[in-house]
Amino acid sequence: MLIDEHWRKEREDEEYYDNISRRLVPAAKKAIAGLYKPSWGETREEHGCAICLQDLQIRQKFRMIPCCYHSFHEPCIFEWLVINRVCPICQSPLPSEEEQRQLDDRDGETDELIIVD
Repeated sequence: MLIDEHWRKEREDEEYYDNISRRLVPAAKKAIAGLYKPSWGETREEHGCAICLQDLQIRQKFRMIPCCYHSFHEPCIFEWLVINRVCPICQSPLPSEEEQRQLDDRDGETDELIIVD
């Protein structure tokens, strides 16, 4: 009975992690590249980078997520967003590649010159 319980638990764990990995959607490359570069005084994180758990220090490079204004070390947030498009603190999403294409298409439509006779 103990062996059956062990294998059932292992299968449940595999299913759980498979479901998580299917839900992870990377952020669009354009959204990652366009993250705001705050200066030291503009960062609001009192307890450091929520990804690596290290302090933010004055001479480091930071990036800020535009929809929530959370700041992180630049390499940390880049690595995070390549895997998962949501803010690690509040879960605010950046656009996926597909959503970014739709935004770009929509912006392109509004930029077209329309001549009416």
